[in-house]
Amino acid sequence: MGMGSEVLELPSFSSRYIGNAPLGPNHSWDSSSTVVNGVIHWFDPSHEYIVWFDFEKEMFGDIALPPKEQLGNKGQMSIGVLEGCLALSHNTFPERGVNIWVRETHENEKSWRKKLTVDTTTLTRWTLGEELKPLQILRNGELLILLSNNDLVYYDPKNTSFRLVELRHERKCGACERDNGLNC
Repeated sequence: MGMGSEVLELPSFSSRYIGNAPLGPNHSWDSSSTVVNGVIHWFDPSHEYIVWFDFEKEMFGDIALPPKEQLGNKGQMSIGVLEGCLALSHNTFPERGVNIWVRETHENEKSWRKKLTVDTTTLTRWTLGEELKPLQILRNGELLILLSNNDLVYYDPKNTSFRLVELRHERKCGACERDNGLNC
């Protein structure tokens, strides 16, 4: 499925047609896309390949997924960026694991490499079959992951353990700041 795409030029507000964008009716930029080196990537509506748009060249393209014989069953998938490269997480449901694939070059279709497998047997905040989006490999080797319920977790591949990232923000409401004895 494609939708006609145009580039809007400012300040003239003139537009020009640049081709069909492979977007489905339920496409969401925030949850299903990622940007690598100025190129935005997302899944085609059928999740059979990854589509990209290069903002500088104003053109669309697509990327084949890792070979089916290596990928296995077509479980839940999401994309992210690891070490500056496009990354694919593939839930191996019904097994309790998520394979993380990294695409090392943009030009070579066969550049997918399985980076690691996340063992999800000890992950209690995650439902089997849900998305897991890789965000970053830290200097200590841990993987920062965004879960589909919007929890951030660290995954330590050495001991297959998870830690929840807890971010605290203290904010007082106006009534508390006026010291009216309210507990906010």
